[in-house]
Order: sequence, then C-alpha cells, then structure tokens
Amino acid sequence: ARDLPERQRTLRGAIGWTWIAHGWDLGLPLQDEQCSGPRGGCYQWFQGAVYWWSSGSGTHYVKGGIKAAYERLNWAWGGLGYPLTNEYAVSTGYRQDFQGGSIVWDRRSGATTVLLR
Repeated sequence: ARDLPERQRTLRGAIGWTWIAHGWDLGLPLQDEQCSGPRGGCYQWFQGAVYWWSSGSGTHYVKGGIKAAYERLNWAWGGLGYPLTNEYAVSTGYRQDFQGGSIVWDRRSGATTVLLR
C-alpha cells in the first residue's frame, strides 16, 4: 500500500501537466509547488521524484540515484542548475543532463559520476 499525503496537494501549471502526462507513475505529490528556485524556477516533491521547472529548461523530474547526487550538489542552486532532460538509458545505467553538466548513475555499482560542462 502506498503512503498517502496527509492532505490534498495542489497541482498546477507545467509541473502538474507534466506529472499527468507521465501517467502518475512517480507517485502522489507530497507538497504544493514551490516557486523559490533560482531565477524564479519551481519544484514539487512527489513520492518517487522531484519535478523541476524553469522558463529556460522546461519541466523535468529527477529521481533515484541521480536525485541523491543532485541533492548533494545543492539542487538547482548548485553548479548544475536545472535539469534539461529526464533520465535516459545509457550503456552503463542512466544519465540526466542539466544546464551545467550531467549526472550518470551506474546500475552495477550504484555510483554516480558528475560531468561538468
């Protein structure tokens, strides 16, 4: 059984539409959208990911091992900035591109590698 949020959360705008388009596969929202990111960007936590939006990058989710590395690098406030893609498969695992570089997650070791531009 899924743990449900204690109260209903508001979905709106690009994050809400993107979450609906993904078929709700990243869980239910855990908070309302927060628009306190750098340069007016927004984010919203869900059970399985965090969705990020900015006018320069669009809306993308960050999840799993890539999310853990992104958090260590101070999210959008750090050197990577906002995500430009969702994660995508590469030969060793998954990669996700950001404004300032990429994070690669290795499926065998669980290690992440940060590639700066």
